[in-house]
Amino acid sequence: MGPAVIKDYLVRRGRAPMMDLVNRFDSDPRALEGVLEFWMQRGRVRRLPGVVAGNCAGGCGQDCGVAARAPDLTVVYEWVGTAQPLCFVPVGQWRSERRG
Repeated sequence: MGPAVIKDYLVRRGRAPMMDLVNRFDSDPRALEGVLEFWMQRGRVRRLPGVVAGNCAGGCGQDCGVAARAPDLTVVYEWVGTAQPLCFVPVGQWRSERRG
């Protein structure tokens, strides 16, 4: 799992809590934090506060007991950078330039 995989996931979702990332990538939170730190240093990801035990309205379906036991898993990461556009040359144009 490298930075590009995390980027793709966050670009598609917009935001994801650490608990979701741990489950999705079957990875240790410390390893994910390293990759997320890579993107945060580049201004592409920001860390948002997670659910604080006792402040949950109960509508999200998240186990607030988990938040009390492991608050670092409730931190949410948000993609704020723009996705890199795909650069391509239309096939017809490439073929005609190649022959000419």
